[in-house]
Amino acid sequence: MIMTDSADTCEPQKPDRRPRSYGLIIVQAALVVGLAVWVLVFKLNLGWGEEWLIRVHPPYRLSSLLPAVVVLLGVGGLVGYLWKLMRREPHTVTRHALAWSVAATLAVGAWLLQVALWSVSPGRLPLLAAVQLSHVSTGYLGEAYRIEDLGRYLREYARDMPTKTEHVATHPPGAVLFFYAVRRAGEVMPGLNALAVTAATTGSGMSLAVIAEAIPYYPPATWRGERQFATAMLASWLLGAMGCLTVVLLFASTRSVLGQDRALAAAAVTALAPSMLFHFPLLDQLIALLGRRACSSTSHCSTSSSRCSPLSCWRRWSPRPGTGHGALPRASRPLLRCSSP
Repeated sequence: MIMTDSADTCEPQKPDRRPRSYGLIIVQAALVVGLAVWVLVFKLNLGWGEEWLIRVHPPYRLSSLLPAVVVLLGVGGLVGYLWKLMRREPHTVTRHALAWSVAATLAVGAWLLQVALWSVSPGRLPLLAAVQLSHVSTGYLGEAYRIEDLGRYLREYARDMPTKTEHVATHPPGAVLFFYAVRRAGEVMPGLNALAVTAATTGSGMSLAVIAEAIPYYPPATWRGERQFATAMLASWLLGAMGCLTVVLLFASTRSVLGQDRALAAAAVTALAPSMLFHFPLLDQLIALLGRRACSSTSHCSTSSSRCSPLSCWRRWSPRPGTGHGALPRASRPLLRCSSP
C-alpha cells in the first residue's frame, strides 16, 4: 500500500491580501487637489529660489490639456484591452506576447504624454528649448555646435576642459557627442530640422518669431537661430523616447521575480511618474536607460544558470575612461548576455 503525504495532496493556500491603505490614498488625492488649486487658482510658481523654479504661465486654458487627455484615454483604453486579452489567454506563448505588447504600449504612451504636455501646453515649448540652449543648465548643445573637427576635438578635450562652460567643464565628452550626433543628423537630413520646427510651431500654436522672443525669458538662455532650435527639439524628443524605454526594461528585469501582472503594474507606475513626464529633455533620461539596462543585466546573471558573476556583469557595463555618462559609445552595442561555459 502506497502512503501519500497529505501535504502533497492538499491545494496550496492563497496568500492573505494586504489591507488597502485608504488613508494614504486620501492623502495623495488631497495633495493633488492642493497642487491644482495652487497652480490653477492662485497661479503661484513652484520650486525654491530662482535656480529651482518652475514658473506658472497664466492663463491656463483647459483646451491645452485636451491632447494629454486624449492620449491618456486612448492609450489607457488600449492597455486595458490588451490586459483583458492577456488575462483570458490560455496559451502561455500568446499570453507572454500580449504582456510584452502592454509594456511597449505603456512606453509609447509615456512618450506621447511627454510631447503633449511639453509641446502643446502654453509656454512650455520655449522652456523645453531653453533648457537645451542655456549654457548653464546643460551647455552641451552649444558646445556641439563649436565642433569643427571631431577627431581634433576629442584629442584636445582634456586639455581644453577648464576653458569650457560650467557644465561641460565638469563632464567627459559623451553628452556633447550625443548632441553632436543629433546636429549632424539634421545637417545630413535637412528634412528632420524642418519637421522639428513645423511640429514645434504647429503643436504650440506659436510662430518661430514668438518662440525666439520667449526663450530669453528663461535666463541665461538666448536665441541661437533656427538650426540650433531644431536640434534642441530633436534632442529633447529623442531623450524622452530613450527615457520611456526604461518602462520596457523595468518589465523585462522584474517579470521573473514579481510575475507578469505585478511587473506590468510597476511599468505603468514608472510610465506615469512625474520625473518621466515633466523632466524628459534632460540627459538624465539616457543615464536612466543605461542604468536600467545594467540592472537588467545583473538580474539576468542572478537568475540564469550560466556561470556569471556580478563582477563580470559590472565589467560589461561599467564606464570606460574618456566616455561620458556611463560610456555613451557602448550604448550602441547589442544587448549583452552572460555567456555559458
